Amino acid sequence: MDLFSTANSGTWFCIEAHIKLNTPGSNDGIFEFWIDEVFQKGSYDLNWHDTWNSDPENLKINAIFIENYWNSGSPVAQERYMDNFVISTSPIGCGAASSDLIFTNGFE
Repeated sequence: MDLFSTANSGTWFCIEAHIKLNTPGSNDGIFEFWIDEVFQKGSYDLNWHDTWNSDPENLKINAIFIENYWNSGSPVAQERYMDNFVISTSPIGCGAASSDLIFTNGFE
């Protein structure tokens, strides 16, 4: 699914991801993601941190970065909105769409 195509402009999507660090020295880390509760892709042989620290109490995901990168810069001004960002230790699902529209034309 091309989330960023012109055909999808103005459309909200629910994007969920599951990340699990690997066992130190093993390729058993996980990354999976869903769009609107439909599974898209999974990788199950990742080595996120190799063996640099074998104490499982010191191996944690301690930051989440939401970034946007375009190699040579965007040819036009663009906007991207994110809402209801949640970090959880278990799946939360997308839930029902809200009928509480606060803004009808972007952020006023």
